[in-house]
Amino acid sequence: MVAVNKPSLVQLVFDTNILVDAMLARGRYFQYAVQLLEEVRDGRCEGWVAPHCLTTVYYLVERSLAQETDNRRESDRLARTLIEDILSFLKPLPQIGNELTGLDGEHGNDLEDQLIVALSQEYLPNPLIVTRDKWFLTTRAFAAHPKDIIEQGLHLQNPEDQPTAFIDLSAQQRIIRPALQKNIHRVLRHGKYIMGPEIPELESRLADFAGVKHCIGCSNGTDALLMSLMAYGVGPGDVIFTSPFNFHRHC
Repeated sequence: MVAVNKPSLVQLVFDTNILVDAMLARGRYFQYAVQLLEEVRDGRCEGWVAPHCLTTVYYLVERSLAQETDNRRESDRLARTLIEDILSFLKPLPQIGNELTGLDGEHGNDLEDQLIVALSQEYLPNPLIVTRDKWFLTTRAFAAHPKDIIEQGLHLQNPEDQPTAFIDLSAQQRIIRPALQKNIHRVLRHGKYIMGPEIPELESRLADFAGVKHCIGCSNGTDALLMSLMAYGVGPGDVIFTSPFNFHRHC
């Protein structure tokens, strides 16, 4: 699968029913759901899913497949495979775990839907929930039926007056968010914030990338410059020419 390699103006958030439709070829509109998922898979737009929806997706898909195959082990394998496939290009929305405590209850009793809205608004700049759920479509400005999205085009949802940021770190972060979260939690678990196992891993990968035998991580650019000068035996009376721009000099 090919993940999106650049941020898009609109971030598609797939509701539970849309994912189940696509996986089971269910209903009149499943082909639109499949087409949108293919847009994400092929890197033409960003696609997200709320993690808490995945257990419901698994349950519905596995039960349907179990009726068809009359084999629970096979239906379990197929359902897991389908979910692994979509997670190879859909990114899970960040979820700390206490978001339910912040819901005000004004949207009704469906906590799953409310949580999709809360996570989308919290982490995405321009989310568009892909759904055929009437509650979403009648109460949320940023929700649309997959058929309407395909026929009208994503460009209708793009904010035309949104300024282009010179450096948009949040957009860059969205591209690598799942891996970023996973590695941050790994560091939090082992608690070795200084000289942890990630340091030699980074040094080894950087050495391979640069085609050199060794790479040494430093705490800052000044240390890197000092170590380089020491390695070359630079001392009093020597002249070093460098850039007057500190940031670029360290790079």
